[in-house]
Amino acid sequence: MDELNIGVIGLGAIGQKHCSALAVLERANLCAVADVDANVVATTAAQYKAAPYANAEELLKHPGLDAVVIATPDHLHREACVLAAQHGKHILVEKPLATTIDDSQ
Repeated sequence: MDELNIGVIGLGAIGQKHCSALAVLERANLCAVADVDANVVATTAAQYKAAPYANAEELLKHPGLDAVVIATPDHLHREACVLAAQHGKHILVEKPLATTIDDSQ
């Protein structure tokens, strides 16, 4: 694989940092972004020439997507991680993995 197609879920301050970092990596292609804030997702998608999505589930269906960065608020990590795993995607999740021990197992 020459290039990894990556999506970012959650476009707050940390998600934006991930987008800017991915944009300069030679072997990364920031191809999709998702956030519940329609204005933020539209602006970020336009800035990075990525496909915009309103939620993680839609983003995970993006054609050719290999991996996701999950940069949502902590209490939403588990749900996004489980969805990404169910779609067979590689996952990088901001810490913590989950907010309870039960959710992290």
